[in-house]
Amino acid sequence: MSVTDRIDDARVLYSQGRRHGSLLAVLIAVTATARKRFPPVTPSRTDATKPMGDIEAFTTFLHEELAKMNVPLDRPLQFRNRPTTLEMLLYRFVRNELAPKPDQPFEVQFHAATGDAVEIDVVDDQLLVSDNLLDRLGRTVTQAPENTSLFSPRAQPPGAFRMPGR
Repeated sequence: MSVTDRIDDARVLYSQGRRHGSLLAVLIAVTATARKRFPPVTPSRTDATKPMGDIEAFTTFLHEELAKMNVPLDRPLQFRNRPTTLEMLLYRFVRNELAPKPDQPFEVQFHAATGDAVEIDVVDDQLLVSDNLLDRLGRTVTQAPENTSLFSPRAQPPGAFRMPGR
């Protein structure tokens, strides 16, 4: 399946109220786009003698793109008594959904956005996010320079919540 197929799937799932399925579809599109930006031959930013791995490509791409979209990435999060980032939690979610580890359940709970800003919190073993995060994740894919030929620009209503990638 292509990146456009995954974004289309995310939109359909979102419109049917299936937020988790939409999140998984959009994160798979994020993974593919991250690898377009950072192919396997890209040197790691932590050790230039090694190639950039999948986790680093995914988290670096998301950090670069979400920082431009009013997503609070500098807020420290604690997950299972360890400091972590939103990007790493999203990677864990997609990894766990595709290849589950039964001893390490991971949940994402959505709530309605109260404004344009994305709200993020971790409570117990759950990532709590406002559902407008799906839009921001979708836009990291649809507005990425690597995908310019795949997605045509669309008018976006100011301040309105949009389906993933619109």
